[in-house]
Amino acid sequence: ETSHYSEFGNAHNIFVNEDTGFAYVVGNGSRGAGPCRGGLNFLDLSNPENPQNAGCYEDDGYTHDVQCVIYAGPDQEYKN
Repeated sequence: ETSHYSEFGNAHNIFVNEDTGFAYVVGNGSRGAGPCRGGLNFLDLSNPENPQNAGCYEDDGYTHDVQCVIYAGPDQEYKN
């Protein structure tokens, strides 16, 4: 085992965005319990051997699924 992240035990879904170096974890822990209370949990994987918690979004409660995209369209309002 090269690395182990122990902030949560299970998750419904984990999405890794290789372009940004972040993982997005949803449905971790039971509803209302665990880190982020089942909401969206961000993990910084810039150092894969030492993943770091990069925050949560739990205001909506339990989050069931995740999909992350990087917008590459023409609308300046949605670009960084």
